[in-house]
Amino acid sequence: MANLDRRATLFPRSKPAANRNLSKRSFTEIASHDKRSGKLRRLVPVRGLFKKAVEDPWKRYNRIFEYDQAGPGTLVHINNDSFEEFVVRSKAVNNKDCLEAIKECSHKNVVRLQEALYDNGNIFFIYEVMEVSLAHIFVTPLGRLKPYEVATFCADIMHGLDYLHNSLQLVHGEVNAENVLLSTNGAIKLANIGSSMLREPGQRSTQDDTWGVGKLILMCLEPGTFLKNCEDLEEDWNSDLIAFHKLTKIKPYSKMP
Repeated sequence: MANLDRRATLFPRSKPAANRNLSKRSFTEIASHDKRSGKLRRLVPVRGLFKKAVEDPWKRYNRIFEYDQAGPGTLVHINNDSFEEFVVRSKAVNNKDCLEAIKECSHKNVVRLQEALYDNGNIFFIYEVMEVSLAHIFVTPLGRLKPYEVATFCADIMHGLDYLHNSLQLVHGEVNAENVLLSTNGAIKLANIGSSMLREPGQRSTQDDTWGVGKLILMCLEPGTFLKNCEDLEEDWNSDLIAFHKLTKIKPYSKMP
């Protein structure tokens, strides 16, 4: 128990906790409430180079079934002997030139974008498969998340945002419970990076992203306070947690002490 108590004080700029109790605690209960099809096949993934092209995605991928991953999508498998599975999500665009805005993104806390294909007025984003979102966890009857669990996923989200902001000069723009995805091996990742690349500059800021994490903290620890549209934690939490939450409103992650 001493180790769990220590993890409750990991704010701010913490390293991810080694023991991923968040997913271990949640997946059994989530599975009983999730209406999606049964367990997905897990084959040895075949990692290729990032690709973007003008190409019909349905010549490269076979549809399996509709699949919600941070929004409506389609679970597919690639047309080769690996049968590797991906999730395809699409976004309407003006023309194929919009592909120029899409770039390779490689970070352990960002959902991997394998390909971006333009066809008939849409860009089709081919993403790695993740199991559930933070929003799925909120609707289980397990009760509120513990501070050390919140510290774990906040650290991972912040590491992902730091990569987007400083390495890609990109604002995510929609840091919320639906866009934070988890896998059964404990990975925590930001979703829908392709849509972020297509967003017009200036619509969102890096501070908006950081405050998105602050709102997730409030939603996790004090859902009643969040529903009242209050912005500050009201209960008697660890002082580091409270200080970190306040900083998310005024400082981007890279400028936190």
